[in-house]
Amino acid sequence: MPKNKETKKKKKKKKQKQKHAAATTTAGLDTNALEHFSGATYDLGVAVARGLFSAEECALLQRTGGMPGSVEINDRHEELSFRHRVWRIETSRAAWQHLFDRAIGAVRSVDDLYWRQIARVPQWHPEAEFIEYEVTPTKNGKPPKVLPGIGPHVDNASLVTLVVMLAPSEAYRGGLSCFEGKTPDAPRIFQLQQGDAVFFRGEKCEHWITDVEAGRRCILQIECCRMKPGRH
Repeated sequence: MPKNKETKKKKKKKKQKQKHAAATTTAGLDTNALEHFSGATYDLGVAVARGLFSAEECALLQRTGGMPGSVEINDRHEELSFRHRVWRIETSRAAWQHLFDRAIGAVRSVDDLYWRQIARVPQWHPEAEFIEYEVTPTKNGKPPKVLPGIGPHVDNASLVTLVVMLAPSEAYRGGLSCFEGKTPDAPRIFQLQQGDAVFFRGEKCEHWITDVEAGRRCILQIECCRMKPGRH
């Protein structure tokens, strides 16, 4: 390889590393520590950051559904099978702005590393939700016939979706995070630990949650949307 071409390649790699390092500083996210799980196409890749938020930060985020400004919603598509409760929380973020900023910074860093979607649109907006999957026993103490969960779906108009597990693993049973795989019979399945974050192309990658069999599973979800979405 000619020396000038080799030098150009080295310079390009150096600039990319510097850019990613700057993103790491801003988001508090070590992009080098990200785990990437490829899909059938590059758009269907899934990235996981272990321990993005601490237990104390997760405890604060678990309270966002009850903070002033939060609103419980029911905007899922009528054909979607879901059994959970959802609160829109971006208008309540005065008490957790520092965590919101870190989450958005992490999304932008991961998107810049893998998909480069956010930079391509003239406008986008974040939609933040606190989502709870809780098993409430019946009067005789038995589990309900219908358990919390959500069926396969995509997130309307979400360039990139971030999901952070807020509940400790001992707080619930079941509730695995699933994403379409390279073949229909081989989904990618994750048992997220408290503070772990998963990033994916929400509008492209089909995903679902297996039934929560016991306890309470709760997450922070932020969709970075290209436009005002309709129903999910």
